[in-house]
Amino acid sequence: MVTRIVSGFVMAAVAIGILLYAPTSALLVALAGMMMVSFFEYSVLMDIPRRLSFGLSLGVVFAVVGAVIGGRYPLALSLLLMGIISLWSIQLRCHGQFTQSVAVLERLTLGILYLLMLAISLSLLIVKGERGFIFFLLAVTHGSDTAAYFSGKYLGKHLFAPHISPKKTWEGFAGGLVGSVIAGAICTALFGLGFSPWQVVVMSVLVGASAALGDLAESMLKRSCNKKDSGDLIPGHGGVLDRVDGLFFSAPVFYALLLLLERISF
Repeated sequence: MVTRIVSGFVMAAVAIGILLYAPTSALLVALAGMMMVSFFEYSVLMDIPRRLSFGLSLGVVFAVVGAVIGGRYPLALSLLLMGIISLWSIQLRCHGQFTQSVAVLERLTLGILYLLMLAISLSLLIVKGERGFIFFLLAVTHGSDTAAYFSGKYLGKHLFAPHISPKKTWEGFAGGLVGSVIAGAICTALFGLGFSPWQVVVMSVLVGASAALGDLAESMLKRSCNKKDSGDLIPGHGGVLDRVDGLFFSAPVFYALLLLLERISF
């Protein structure tokens, strides 16, 4: 547990420093690096063997994100569709191994969409200069995870989803939502985000619940592959994918909420 806590503090300090002082270009580079490592871990986790398919998949993600950042949404959709068609074309050379080829396609397509959910949401927040909103998203997502971990560890009795993650409990889930609201309220006050009290509660609960579902979704992927962690890059936490799994669901949900509240434009 000590290793997990120390690693968590180090990661938090680095993230805060980058968000406070790094220019937009550096943030986008950091996001690109995180995307690359996450997709590499995903490809290893899901046993994707073809280097060409892996490289093309990552290229599709970067191309689509770049088009979205530039506001060229029809181009982004076209690039996504052409990329998936290209992946299918590559897999046509399967030499009779139809079951294996289709399985690779399924995992690659899922990986592209999985990565795009986070990459597009975060890249748009970065480009629009919404650092306070990014702090809110990260604080609520990881506040939920941290509060759920400790409340589940010391209070957990009723299992939440034992078929996916045998250690998660309803008490941990509830504690995570409480932690989300506290983190959301602190960020709103510190950065002057202007959310009303009810908006803080609703947004924090929805983002926190989405983060918990994102965590479970990655656990489901790992369980399907009989793996405990996506990697071992971060001491006490596993891989990068293990650390950011909640963001894959919470980031798009948070961005959608900002759109609904008309606090940001797409």
